[in-house]
Amino acid sequence: MIPFRASRILCAWILCGVLLLSAGGISGESPTQNPPTQLAGHNALLMGADWYPEQWPETRWEKDLHLMEASHLNIVRIAEFAWSKMEPSEGHFEFAWLDRAIRLAEKHHISVVLGTPTAAPAEIPQWHLFDHDCDRSTKSARG
Repeated sequence: MIPFRASRILCAWILCGVLLLSAGGISGESPTQNPPTQLAGHNALLMGADWYPEQWPETRWEKDLHLMEASHLNIVRIAEFAWSKMEPSEGHFEFAWLDRAIRLAEKHHISVVLGTPTAAPAEIPQWHLFDHDCDRSTKSARG
């Protein structure tokens, strides 16, 4: 004979099991729907890194992305420090290098988040500093 308290615990476990089975929480089948994600073909958890292709020779990009893919990284964030590379002179834009970097990431099954290239004052193009009378010089607390 099972003591009263033990029988209540046993009944609770049986009830939980029945509820899980009826709700589909435990089944022998694999789920028919993948975990939710914003990127088709990717699991819900994305693992990535910042990547600054503009800071490296283009001949290095393939190796960088190969190592990222081998490490199971599946997303990179790029271009937030690339304004001077994207617009080397006022009104003259160069995006071919960026297109190549994105295509190479795609080849390695790595998605790209394209940042807004204004993150650091050091990356403001020189033409902008001089042509727009920007005072970006470092000053002490006393001026």
